Amino acid sequence: ALLLRFGVISFADLKRHHFVYWFAFPALVSPAPFRLARPAELLRSYLSPQAYASLHTGVQQLRQAAAPAGCPPFFLAVGVDCADGALQVLPLSAWEALAEDERQRAMLGFVDP
Repeated sequence: ALLLRFGVISFADLKRHHFVYWFAFPALVSPAPFRLARPAELLRSYLSPQAYASLHTGVQQLRQAAAPAGCPPFFLAVGVDCADGALQVLPLSAWEALAEDERQRAMLGFVDP
């Protein structure tokens, strides 16, 4: 239950004892390459302590809500630059329902089990 869903195509050549495996893992594909807006920095230095704690709690709740099917590999953190530290963690499927100002304040995150 802790593993992500993935696909496997395999071929077994039994005469030569040769086995071939192809694995397919979920990946986020962008129509254009991602560009860094600024150099990378530690998340703790970017977020306030309240927002950092809110992010941790939100990701844990997202994992618990999706426990039977497995944790979704990608998520959204909305409200990253709010002064009060209120941060909302949403599944990636919620992107279309976000308002334009929320999209500007959203951060893409991923879970690496």
